Amino acid sequence: MVRDARENQVFSAARALPIDGKTPTRQSFLVKSFPTPARKDSPAAAPAGKLPPMEIRNRETQAPFTTRDGSTIRSLLDLSNAPVKNQSLAEASIPAGGSTERHHHKLSEEFYHLLEGAGLMEIDGVERSVGPGDTILIPPGAWHRITAVTPLRFLCCCAPPYSHEDTYFA
Repeated sequence: MVRDARENQVFSAARALPIDGKTPTRQSFLVKSFPTPARKDSPAAAPAGKLPPMEIRNRETQAPFTTRDGSTIRSLLDLSNAPVKNQSLAEASIPAGGSTERHHHKLSEEFYHLLEGAGLMEIDGVERSVGPGDTILIPPGAWHRITAVTPLRFLCCCAPPYSHEDTYFA
């Protein structure tokens, strides 16, 4: 348990290990979200030799948009909202029966990590069923598409960061 001094509220972070012999459930935890704006206690720049200030973005403050491949995205950390240099992280959603348009990225290596739903992942002509907890590696240059059997929600990580200019269609 962590006490937030700003609001004097107690909240728990999810743990993978059982507590008191019981495995925690989603209902076991009160999740506290913080606003996205920069904190007053954060310095504008780190002193020489120190780590840069912490960057925090809350999912709910990131406006969803539709990418060129047809998925609905929320940029969690990327070039549009943080001083990101080497990667990007977004949450994607696709309604049941929908899919991304088949595409590839010349530069970006991509990971998909499925949070909710069931789908079919196709990479270079090979198709596999995927579901919650599955993480998929999509190498640069690999043609790919994901189709939602049920509504899908997943994380997308790209390195280098995602850009529309690095997205190519057949």
